[in-house]
Amino acid sequence: MLQDAVTKIPKEEAEYHIKRCIDSGLWVPGGADKDEAEAEAEGAAAAEPVANDTTGDHVYEEIDH
Repeated sequence: MLQDAVTKIPKEEAEYHIKRCIDSGLWVPGGADKDEAEAEAEGAAAAEPVANDTTGDHVYEEIDH
């Protein structure tokens, strides 16, 4: 959506607005790639069985994270 809007305005104006978005933290270049990698890592960790846990405490540990 942002990329579509940027292509419709002059280059100098687009650079100004993109820089403001990055500086404010509203947009992180490459952020989606990092989010996907983190989600995959968390999914793999959650799929590992909890050894010797007969109390059910592991359920609360997963919720807390």
